[in-house]
Amino acid sequence: MSEVFISYAHADDLPFAEDTPGWVTALADRLEKSLMMRRGGSRVAVWMDHRLEPEKQVDGALRDRVRRAECFVAVLSPRYLESPWCRKELDAFIAHAGEQGERVFLLEMSPTSREEWPRGIRNLSARKFWAQGFDDPTAMPLGWPVADPAQDRPYWRALNELSHFVSARLQAAGAVTRDDDARCVWIADPTDHVLESWERLAGALRQQGYTVRPSAPGEYPTAREDDYRAALEADLTAADTFVQLLGPHPGRRPSWSELPYTMLQAAAARATSTNRSQAFSLWRSPDVQLGTITNPEYAQLLTGAAAGGLEDFQRHVLSRLAPKPFVDTLSRPIAAPESATMGALSICVSADGPDRELGQRVRDVLFTLGADVSLTPEPAPDQPPAQWRQDYETILGASHGVVIIYGSTPPSWVQAQVQAARKLLARTRRGVWGALLDGPPGGQPDHGVRSHNVVLLDCRNGVAPEPLKLFLDTLRSGGTEASAAHA
Repeated sequence: MSEVFISYAHADDLPFAEDTPGWVTALADRLEKSLMMRRGGSRVAVWMDHRLEPEKQVDGALRDRVRRAECFVAVLSPRYLESPWCRKELDAFIAHAGEQGERVFLLEMSPTSREEWPRGIRNLSARKFWAQGFDDPTAMPLGWPVADPAQDRPYWRALNELSHFVSARLQAAGAVTRDDDARCVWIADPTDHVLESWERLAGALRQQGYTVRPSAPGEYPTAREDDYRAALEADLTAADTFVQLLGPHPGRRPSWSELPYTMLQAAAARATSTNRSQAFSLWRSPDVQLGTITNPEYAQLLTGAAAGGLEDFQRHVLSRLAPKPFVDTLSRPIAAPESATMGALSICVSADGPDRELGQRVRDVLFTLGADVSLTPEPAPDQPPAQWRQDYETILGASHGVVIIYGSTPPSWVQAQVQAARKLLARTRRGVWGALLDGPPGGQPDHGVRSHNVVLLDCRNGVAPEPLKLFLDTLRSGGTEASAAHA
């Protein structure tokens, strides 16, 4: 029988009603039940000492129980850190386990300072079991005081993740792979709006065996600029790929900078990824409306971010980390442009107002095919035309190709887009650099475009991946794919 030892402060397990268990007791019970559902779970027991702290003694019997445990789960909180009994339990396990930090699992019930942690666990990651809203800065444990199976999804997700890693450790039983050997993914410290998305993505990556840095949101020191940048740079240096999740607001900014943390992190990650030719993938929440963003720098950052479901983006990130990149399963290596060999193709989707929804569907299909996609932004009501044009040309000029949507928009708009794209892309791209997507509703007049640099994609019966994949294959081949039909 394998045993999981729960170390906690008694004050954190006080029940709020006579007929309900304390928060830690309920957690221990649910963890054991979750472990029982996994392979070998019938031989696992979760144990915690229910004696009050004044009655506790780290005596020989308890010390033997700590040493006998295969895994040690510490429920961190301010009360835990000030408890001498909890410290003795932790010290006893670490003294026995030695360097096997994989056997210690840190569960943070409420915010704590890493500087106050015992030295033996400061290099370990903690799984956050608390939440803090933008409108309510007071942190609260997940599922507090009693977890609701229907409502408290973050609690159950965090519990499932903890169960997964404890089970993996129990199954390894002495053949543990250290986190130091795992590939590392940096996910930018999120704003409150995308906090749950951060947790979901980080959990999925960890379950695939990847290390995530920072280990939890809000981990970077923010009081001094030097400390913040040093911690950020350390994580970026250790990472194999870089990810940032964006919401409709740039979030807070430090007292020592005019830029919010979101922009500071993006700039640092962009510089590191460029210097090391590593991928930097950005995703924006589906509820972001580009036309409502008033901060021009943040609007530009959002414009370059992929839109769509988080699950699709998660698959995209995992494909970047796979031994064989996802794009290699679609086509042969990219011949030109040269910059495309460094990562996914960057595609601009140009759609006028009447075809905006069609453009969004095309964008999402291209993203699932492995491309980084930007849908041209709609002009804001108070935005000068020259500013919008400059933003549009910045997006287009940084792309490997463009897909121009022709559905309900007039042919004159389509022709103008082709000429604008030619002006920017033909100078640096040979062969095919554009696609004209002839979409629904069908029956529209001839667009009037004939070009050796623009392929025609027939999607009048609906957007399908095959024509768009053909366009991507053509770009990857250097714009010379013979099977591409020209407009």
